Amino acid sequence: MKKISNKALKILITAISIFNFQYLYSQQDATLSIPTYDAIYSFNFRGQKVGRAEISLTYDASEEVYVLSQLSQAEGLAKLFYPNIISEKSTFIFINGELYPQIFSYEDSKNSDDDFSIQYNLPNRTAVLSNSLGVKEFKLENNTFDRVSVRAKLMMDMIEGIEINSYELLARDGLAINTFEKLDQRNINTDLGNFESTLYVQNTGSLSRALNIWVSPNDSYLPIKIEQVVDGEIQTSLLLESLDWLN
Repeated sequence: MKKISNKALKILITAISIFNFQYLYSQQDATLSIPTYDAIYSFNFRGQKVGRAEISLTYDASEEVYVLSQLSQAEGLAKLFYPNIISEKSTFIFINGELYPQIFSYEDSKNSDDDFSIQYNLPNRTAVLSNSLGVKEFKLENNTFDRVSVRAKLMMDMIEGIEINSYELLARDGLAINTFEKLDQRNINTDLGNFESTLYVQNTGSLSRALNIWVSPNDSYLPIKIEQVVDGEIQTSLLLESLDWLN
């Protein structure tokens, strides 16, 4: 029996992988469990409102992808101290009920050194991270998310009753495991009224930083309030002001 060389074996495995993903693409879901929406949040710094943020989940029919984006900017006099406009966007697809990110971008209008992007290659199970330090390719052993697409994944898993635990994220500095812990329940008061909300704490592995995400189980686990915690204190937060369901 003729032996197969390592090179030929690698080519064969790659071909099988690409074929499998081509088949998966043909199984792309026409519908998903999470609803599309457009929401406006107040942007607060140490308890004071300084601007606004818009978070939206939409479906791009021309590209057949979902887009989750966030645009944050200061308003009024606060612009003098923080003129930056922060834009974050992640595009992804759903295949056989699973979310697969495709492209992520983070852009700071005044500080391009903070900009970074991620290009996912599903057939090769790789992702290319581009930042101010250069370009690096990562081999992905698991389904890996970015800081925006993981919010859609959380929403989807909570709607479907899947236990929230941990996810692998590709961030500006590389791969990291983020854990999520359910801690509290309370009513969050907003301009739209009170929302019975559940707190999930996102731990990034940093001892000094965490993210509090308050979601409403009665509203498809939409984020009602998001708090950035640094050294045990809430530095910035987003609080829901208006909401339009798009489907």
